[in-house]
Amino acid sequence: FYAELLLAVSGLIVLWMTGRIYKRLLREADLMGSSNQKLIKYIRLKVASYFKIGMHPEDTQALIGRYIKKYRVGPFSLQAWSRLPYLIMTAMLAVGGGNFMYRWTRGEELNRMSNVLFMAVLGVVVISGCMLFMDFVSKEKFLMYSIMDYVDNYLSNKLAQDYKDKEGQIPPEQYKRALQEIAA
Repeated sequence: FYAELLLAVSGLIVLWMTGRIYKRLLREADLMGSSNQKLIKYIRLKVASYFKIGMHPEDTQALIGRYIKKYRVGPFSLQAWSRLPYLIMTAMLAVGGGNFMYRWTRGEELNRMSNVLFMAVLGVVVISGCMLFMDFVSKEKFLMYSIMDYVDNYLSNKLAQDYKDKEGQIPPEQYKRALQEIAA
C-alpha cells in the first residue's frame, strides 16, 4: 500500500515538474532574442555558427528538434521527463500485480488481495487523467515551432545581413572553430 502511494505521489510530482519545465521553456522561447536560458542561447549559437562559415541551415525543424531532444534538465533529457510518468505507472502496476500474486499464492481471500491492485489501478487512472490535461507532445511541438519562428523569420535574416560582407573572408581558425561549434 505504501509503495503504491509513494509511486502515485512521485508520478504527480513528476507531472508537475515537467509541466513547469515546459512552461518556463515556452516563456523563454517567446523572449528568445533576449533570453539567457541555456537551450535558447545554445540554439542561437549553433545557427550563428552556420552563418559564420557561409552556410545556411536548410531544415531548421530538424536542427531545433535535435537540440530540444538533447536538452537535459537535471538527470534526464526533456523527452525523458515527459515519458517518466509512463515508467512510474508501469512500476505501479508491477508492484500491485506482484503483491496480488504473492497474496494469491499464500491463499488470502480475494477482498484483501485486490486492495493493493485496486490502489495501483486507481493511481494509474489519476496519473493518466492528469497527463491528458498536460499534453506534453503538443507543448514540445509548440516550443519547437516558437523557436523555429524566431530562427526563420528574424535570426536568419539578421545573421545573413551581418555575415553578407564576410562571405569568403573567414580566417581558417575561425572557420575551424565554427565547424567545431556546429559538430558539438
